[in-house]
Amino acid sequence: MAGTVAHYSPGPNERLRLAREAKLITRPFNEIIAPWEDRIVTLRVKSNRSGGTEEQWIDLGEEAYLFARAIDDQKAAFAEATRLLPPELANNMRIANTRRALHSAAQALDSILNVLAAPQRH
Repeated sequence: MAGTVAHYSPGPNERLRLAREAKLITRPFNEIIAPWEDRIVTLRVKSNRSGGTEEQWIDLGEEAYLFARAIDDQKAAFAEATRLLPPELANNMRIANTRRALHSAAQALDSILNVLAAPQRH
């Protein structure tokens, strides 16, 4: 047909293969991301508390900063691991969900660091 564009649509076996590949790519990152949720909640609660010594605030800030850098490292590693994927794999939902989880964790830590950078409530 003139003027029509063919779209790639994988068959059932190809979809299964893509899902397996996506799972292999995302598994090591998802295993790291899963425990982050509890740690982020703990840091958020601690950062919103009033009081505490200056040393405690400094320690909390250092912990949050180091955690944020670890998240950035994982984001970079994931970007590298997925950089050359073919579009049909790069657009897989598992890949998208892992990318979104890494982005969400980074945003949460940025928010926590902003709270910690504000004048403290001693």
